[in-house]
Amino acid sequence: MTKFLDYIDRNAIKIALTAILIFGVFLGCLYVYTIKADISRLRMNVIELFGEQMDSQEEVNQLTFQGLLLIIEQLEDVAKTQQYIIDQNRDKVEKELPDKKSSSKPTYEALKAHTVYIVGCSDKKLSDDKKIQYMLGEEEGVCWSGTGFVVKETDTETFIATNNHVSGLEEKNVTLYVQNEQTKLIATVVKHNPTVDIAVIKVEGKLIGKKPITKIASAKIQDSVYVVGNPLLNKMTYSEGVVANFIGKDMLIQAPLIFGNSGSAIYNSNGEVIGICYALQMYPGFLGIPMAQITHSLCVDSVSVKAFLIDLGLYNE
Repeated sequence: MTKFLDYIDRNAIKIALTAILIFGVFLGCLYVYTIKADISRLRMNVIELFGEQMDSQEEVNQLTFQGLLLIIEQLEDVAKTQQYIIDQNRDKVEKELPDKKSSSKPTYEALKAHTVYIVGCSDKKLSDDKKIQYMLGEEEGVCWSGTGFVVKETDTETFIATNNHVSGLEEKNVTLYVQNEQTKLIATVVKHNPTVDIAVIKVEGKLIGKKPITKIASAKIQDSVYVVGNPLLNKMTYSEGVVANFIGKDMLIQAPLIFGNSGSAIYNSNGEVIGICYALQMYPGFLGIPMAQITHSLCVDSVSVKAFLIDLGLYNE
């Protein structure tokens, strides 16, 4: 017993330090265990919370998806309704449209039957042969050519509408010729219009294969137009276009017309006269000098044409 007490006495410090060390290890293990338990509880809480959020998110996604399906179904119903309205309107418009036969373009032969070829000469007469012949350029300033159309015929005379400048207004010692198949007839001026570029000339007898126009009608922008004229000595040339605008008493059309088309009747889809071509619209060219382009042509509108012919007793409404 004495030895044991002596041993403790001699090693008291070591024993105390060892005890303290052991107690410290114990406390450390206890602390680590506690931390692990807390971490485990935290992990479970996080998993549980995340699971709840996932469930909530899935529920939100399902609600969103159902909402989108509902919107798509509503849009489909709206589209079906709109298509139904469109189909109904289309059927209504198609029923209201005139018969295709009445809205088709006039035939070339029908327009050609109204159209005549005119040549005028100043201080000069063409040769005595029956044909109208002259070279463009060689006779420039002496002879010119243009177009006209028959407005009325009797047993003894045929009346033709054209432009003032085609009939030789302001030229001296004018002789006018109208082609009659392979021959030419001398024409005389009935009257020049003092305000717009229209004139009426006449020849004796009837022109072979020609007949008067049937009607003068009004037109509106975007209406189709049809022309048969004599551009640059190219006789009876067909052109198509559209009404582009109205400027004062003038009708502006977009059609490939050029010199020699002056005096050509402008026809609508029913073959009715809606104007007379008299000039090319001029556009600024080099150094600002006006130049003609084959894009737009100026025409006397149907109101002036009709009034002039009625005044002369050559048209009945």
